[in-house]
Amino acid sequence: MIFKDPAADADDPEAGWQTADEYLSGNVRDKLRMAQLAAESHPEFKVNVEALDKAQPKDLEASEIDVRLGATWLAPSIVQQFMMETFQPPYRIRYNNAITVRYSPYTSEWRISNKSATGFGDIMATETYGTRRANAYKILEDTLNLRDSRVYDTIEEDGKEKRVLNQNETTLAQQKQQAIKDAFAGWVWKDPQRRALLVKKYNELFNTTRPREYDGSHIHFVGMNPEIDLREHQRNAVAHVLPVPDAKFETVVVKPSEIQQDMVQALSERAAEVHSGSVAPSVDNMLKITSDGRKIGLDQRLMNSALPDDPSSKLNACVNNVLRIWNDTKEQKLTQLIFCDMSTPRVTARSTSMMIFAPSCSTPVCPNRRSSSSTTQIRRTRKQNFSPRCAADRCVCCWAALQKWEQVQMSRRFS
Repeated sequence: MIFKDPAADADDPEAGWQTADEYLSGNVRDKLRMAQLAAESHPEFKVNVEALDKAQPKDLEASEIDVRLGATWLAPSIVQQFMMETFQPPYRIRYNNAITVRYSPYTSEWRISNKSATGFGDIMATETYGTRRANAYKILEDTLNLRDSRVYDTIEEDGKEKRVLNQNETTLAQQKQQAIKDAFAGWVWKDPQRRALLVKKYNELFNTTRPREYDGSHIHFVGMNPEIDLREHQRNAVAHVLPVPDAKFETVVVKPSEIQQDMVQALSERAAEVHSGSVAPSVDNMLKITSDGRKIGLDQRLMNSALPDDPSSKLNACVNNVLRIWNDTKEQKLTQLIFCDMSTPRVTARSTSMMIFAPSCSTPVCPNRRSSSSTTQIRRTRKQNFSPRCAADRCVCCWAALQKWEQVQMSRRFS
């Protein structure tokens, strides 16, 4: 079974089709709302609404939800109600709404205004749920911001004021903080109307996703032995692998330089010595030889950093490909990720192509970068050329390579 996604062009009969296992998974609550909206003007989407309605995850009950002070999805009005009912401030405070709870979604910070409005005569604020040094409203604000309540004393030392932690008062304040948390846990689900409201909101926000269940019943295995009948879970497992996108492979073939040819000849001589047993395995072996062969094939400077940069090396061919792809996709502002399977680079000059790649790619990959070959010049141009104004801001390879290259220089300095 397939479904047409309402997010696609509704007037295009070929756009937006998805298999049932794909469409009826993920955030199915958002999909249901979108399908209901689309069905108002396009009745053909009613089948989507019916299927998505059945695919909704089971609502969690209040006993399965842990609501704590400081949860950003809680409405400030809920916390305000808890504060008023639990701390029971004087009538004048409640009537004038003098102490209020506010939450800023921009800073993710809770604030309680006029925390000292009740004064020291309020027993609930200074004894039951607070102390004279940290009243209940101050402790509640700390709790909402996920901070442990602390009390400090200010002393004078060497003519300067210094804040020191008051251990006794802090311990007492944290005991009151736990009492407030316990009081909220016992209060939050008591009112049936509030209970229903919070359960609905929690499910709408967090209980929205349905895992994808792959269905392989529609797959026909052409060419397979007809005597073999796959079981349901086996067909589903095959369907699980099908959606993997095809990878595009590009083989780079370059002509070896004369230096590389001489190096390969040297590898042959080393291999002969290994086979003859004239060299100890701890000194040289076939694993080392094949590893060196891969390095030579990538860039001859991986074997000897003093060798010249061959413009036709595989490494430079990669640089040219990066530049070509960048030019072809710059309007789309895509990002390239470059991986090297020559094992994990070590912080040494001779074992990592990243160090070689950094100076050499400065000009071709990043068109706005000035050509630079010296350490001083590269560091001088680092900030200006990798700022957001740089058209090659997306050149991940340049930035990562430059960072690795600088790490190499630092390791040399302190080695």
